[in-house]
Amino acid sequence: MVDRGYTLDMIPRSDVKSSLDLLKYGQQTLGTRMPIGSKRRSLACERINLEMAAQRWTMDHLLAAVDYMKARGIQANSFDFVFYHVEPAVKDGFMPRQHNKWEDLDAAVAEAVAKETDESWLRKLVMARGIARQKVYEKWSHERLPQLEGS
Repeated sequence: MVDRGYTLDMIPRSDVKSSLDLLKYGQQTLGTRMPIGSKRRSLACERINLEMAAQRWTMDHLLAAVDYMKARGIQANSFDFVFYHVEPAVKDGFMPRQHNKWEDLDAAVAEAVAKETDESWLRKLVMARGIARQKVYEKWSHERLPQLEGS
């Protein structure tokens, strides 16, 4: 069997990791044409990578644009048309929610405040913001938490 660079198998959105996978996803979702020949496919992949670097996009941005176009019924002859729909897709909420590390820190600090009895540590934990909050929590968990659990 000759490898033509594409398959008839459906590629799930979560498995899209490369620009070639993105071209396949666009083909199966929107019906965009898959470039014929390895040279044209490599040029299309290079164009995707250059656009991602220039616009500071991730694979999620382009996947969101494909999903946006599918939801709106927008058809495209080539994958290049997807680039014009990234911003509307992000504005309409097609980007997956990014995990926020500060939410985890807030939950950990809330637990620490519930356990803490010392006023100075309470004040430090509650008043610190950003990186300082992370440092205060780390210091609290190394210095004060063992004392609280020991008593």
